Amino acid sequence: MRGRLTAPAIALLALPLAWPAPALADGPASAGPLIDCVEIPTRAPKNPLVKVWYRVPQGYSPARRGRWRVLVLFGGRNCDGRPEVSGKLGWDSWADLNGVFLVAPTLRDDAYWDPKQWSGRALIDALDAIAARFRVSTKGLLLYGYSAGSQASNLFPAWRPDLCRAYASHACGVFHAPSARMRGVAALVMGAATFGVYRLLTGLIANTILCCFGALLVAVVIYLLLVIILKAITYEDCMLLPKGDKIAKILRIG
Repeated sequence: MRGRLTAPAIALLALPLAWPAPALADGPASAGPLIDCVEIPTRAPKNPLVKVWYRVPQGYSPARRGRWRVLVLFGGRNCDGRPEVSGKLGWDSWADLNGVFLVAPTLRDDAYWDPKQWSGRALIDALDAIAARFRVSTKGLLLYGYSAGSQASNLFPAWRPDLCRAYASHACGVFHAPSARMRGVAALVMGAATFGVYRLLTGLIANTILCCFGALLVAVVIYLLLVIILKAITYEDCMLLPKGDKIAKILRIG
């Protein structure tokens, strides 16, 4: 996993890994998963009208404090989108457990794997349309992709880091180069510190396993401190962690 990682990234690692008819502005309460899509017009030749599928988690209620988080799924090349939010990638149980909307676009060629060209704008428009019906957050996005979709999942946060919280890219052939716009991300500082500690320990200890373990312990401490100092964690982030409500109270968040 490479990229922008804050509190949701820890949660992802710690846990088993517009409407056809008018609706209320905050969206209806949902007892079970509802799957639907919004349609977004684009200028891409093969994608004049993009369907962006979404899955409402079980137990959704507009009365819940805070906005509901979104995990964007980018499947393999020219994926349909609907199977991805319907359980093909195995995120449905996790989404219900953590109260997360799953969103996946239907895309066809036209270099959609490079969001800055056109597909990123289409995704943002789709999230705005979904947010007009449900209390979802259009920021602090979580992204996951594999194969061609994995390029989109890491190039999107490179293009719009202000909208993203964490991403994972599986079987990816293209990664973005870290830029100055992401200099405030705690994970980058943590990574540098981990590397430095590992190099220091390898000069003192012959056992590489112990060196890795020591470096990881230091990384966890530095990461947690930076998350608090940089105020990179939100109330919604806390809700993705075990006992998140208690953590939010301790850190005085929300």
